[in-house]
Amino acid sequence: MKPNTWVWTELTESLKPERKAGETVPTECLIEGHTEWFPRQSWVDKGYVEMTEAKSE
Repeated sequence: MKPNTWVWTELTESLKPERKAGETVPTECLIEGHTEWFPRQSWVDKGYVEMTEAKSE
């Protein structure tokens, strides 16, 4: 299973209340990389998502 370490930010929640800050970004909203999931670079640049530490599963 590829890690998904991306979460929504408070900025995202203020724009789209259904996306709660700190919640993991669904993989449907991410790009599948070779070893992990990635958001669109523009989302990172605008502060909509941030990377957290990998969680043990």
